[in-house]
Amino acid sequence: MGLREINRAATLQSILKVASALFAEHGFHAVTTQSISKQVNIASGTLFRYAATKSELLLMVFNKKFEHIFQCGYTDALGQDTALKAVLAMVQPAFELSTQELENTLVYQRELLFGADGKYRDEGLKMIDTFENTISSTLLTFAQEQDQTLSQENADSAARSIFATFQLALTRIGRTNNPDECQRELIRQIEQNIAGATKINALSEGECESR
Repeated sequence: MGLREINRAATLQSILKVASALFAEHGFHAVTTQSISKQVNIASGTLFRYAATKSELLLMVFNKKFEHIFQCGYTDALGQDTALKAVLAMVQPAFELSTQELENTLVYQRELLFGADGKYRDEGLKMIDTFENTISSTLLTFAQEQDQTLSQENADSAARSIFATFQLALTRIGRTNNPDECQRELIRQIEQNIAGATKINALSEGECESR
């Protein structure tokens, strides 16, 4: 790597560090690109070489945060003795981060779902795909260990439902301002999703046998 690339990488890290701190302290809507540029000691035009918009900058910051949280969750899930505990080991740290920076997480959620196409939105969506696939694999592993029948299709559906439940729980916090109750409800719904996946599979098999 040449000097120019080294300097560019160092500037990017400084931008992400400052942006992360300002977003965490003040919230997305109160932070300006000018305030970020000033703290990094670069021109606003230079900042836009790294992130075209403030929303893109948030995607960059939160992709890094959630990537770290998810990786730690995957590791913690390996040591759990039930499917529910394993899934919660992955979901709860992400929920806790989200409640600490709720405004930022809701903007991040909106940008992933409805934002303009781009490199960092694609990275975030791929990360969610990996998260859902890991939950699905975890459910299949525990089903096999417990001699339960669970199809790949039903495991995938359950994983998508669990992530959707997680997303809705964050929206509910914004309405109720009661994160503890929302977390308890999230756990109940995840438990129901896991139980329902194996039950649906058993019912499907029963229908096939009756035919």
